[in-house]
Amino acid sequence: MTRPAPRRPVGRRRARPPSPPDGRGAAGGGSGWALPRHPGDAVRVVLAGGTLVITAVFVHRERVAITEADLFRLLNDLPDAWIGLLWPVMQMGNILAVPVAAAGALAYRRFRLAAEICIAGGGVWLLAKVIKTVIVRPRPDVLLAGVHVRGAPAGGSGYLSGHAAVAVALATLLSPYVGRRSRRVLWALAGVVCVSRLYVGAHLPLDVLGGAALGWGVGALTHLLLGAPTGRPSVRGLRRALAERGYAIADLTAVDLDARRSAPFVADTVDGRRLFLKVVPRERRDVDVLYRMWLALTGGRKPSGRPPRGGGTPVEQVGREAAMGQLAKAAGVRVPEVLSVGGYGNGTGLLVHPWVDARSIAVAGCGETGNGVGDGGNLARDAWRQVSRLRAVGLAHRALSPENVLVDAQRRVWLVDFDEAVAPADATDLDADLDAMRDTLAAAVGAEVTAAAARSVFGGDVGFLAQMS
Repeated sequence: MTRPAPRRPVGRRRARPPSPPDGRGAAGGGSGWALPRHPGDAVRVVLAGGTLVITAVFVHRERVAITEADLFRLLNDLPDAWIGLLWPVMQMGNILAVPVAAAGALAYRRFRLAAEICIAGGGVWLLAKVIKTVIVRPRPDVLLAGVHVRGAPAGGSGYLSGHAAVAVALATLLSPYVGRRSRRVLWALAGVVCVSRLYVGAHLPLDVLGGAALGWGVGALTHLLLGAPTGRPSVRGLRRALAERGYAIADLTAVDLDARRSAPFVADTVDGRRLFLKVVPRERRDVDVLYRMWLALTGGRKPSGRPPRGGGTPVEQVGREAAMGQLAKAAGVRVPEVLSVGGYGNGTGLLVHPWVDARSIAVAGCGETGNGVGDGGNLARDAWRQVSRLRAVGLAHRALSPENVLVDAQRRVWLVDFDEAVAPADATDLDADLDAMRDTLAAAVGAEVTAAAARSVFGGDVGFLAQMS
């Protein structure tokens, strides 16, 4: 006898043991010392290293390329009146900005972040000094005529810019710890630091680009080695949002699932109910553009789920998912009830379902083969009936993988996770649902049972069974 598979919450993929949430506040700041590492940081390290090497190769010690000189003069020839605005911002790239930023983190009791700032900020400054001794390039006023040097003339080698390295390293380090608006401000300030080094005549464009690449790489390497917040919402904020909706929560547990665009939770109320919560925060590192582009280019495993059609804010996404689920329910499809949908905090989306004691058909299916009778045939026919009802109202689920086709204790089939659903759907999406369900059922109960069940539900010659393996 095989050991029964554990029950799993409805609506998400590949459950793993529950783990504590990381972070505080909307951005998932990370209060503990153990934070997850993200493959996207490895991509950043590689891209930053490549950029650094390219700039070093193209740097010439005795002359400046025409394009680089033109770009330098475009900024260096700006009026002197800008100095009062740019000079204070430029100090974000000063080495003194490192202890100041660390002190700010300590003031908010972010001890881990303060340590990372000191390590990475000090490290990138020292690395910049080392590179200056290896690649000796004069300052712009030595290589070009008519340079506007604003402030005290800079000494030493021009390649690379230590100010750009420190500023970009700080922006990279702090980005996972802050919200979207603060992150935009950080990167805007880092960009101003880079531009200001050209404006004051201290560096040429390749110097600044090389420094920025060094800072980006060191910041990303720090996250890769030590971990960084993933964007999971805070338990405290979620409890408050549920209380405002009338749910008195006795226990709230983050569930570690392969749910890259959302954060799933399980809640037990004081009156004995169990809820499944889908939280869509404003920020998740797994939807990082560079990371997704890298996966697309390399053919690696893409983040689970396609972006919902129409996009929108997290609140709009959960609202749309709830609407698709309710449309399916009205058509007679067995889906979880929507208890609450909306937003809270700084635009986080929240969808509340009752807990359904169900598990994936991949582990619930009996694996029967034969003429389609027995429990396997019943499951297959029930599943095909759910799909036929979706088709009747023109709704395509678009993600009928085994993790979203569940079987409860009464051996009834549920369809869950409508965040990729679309209605009205075109023939391509509707037919894709048939293909996906065919593959899911064939793996669970066998090809012959699947085919027999499909014919009993749809009747006649069922064309989508032709490709069944």
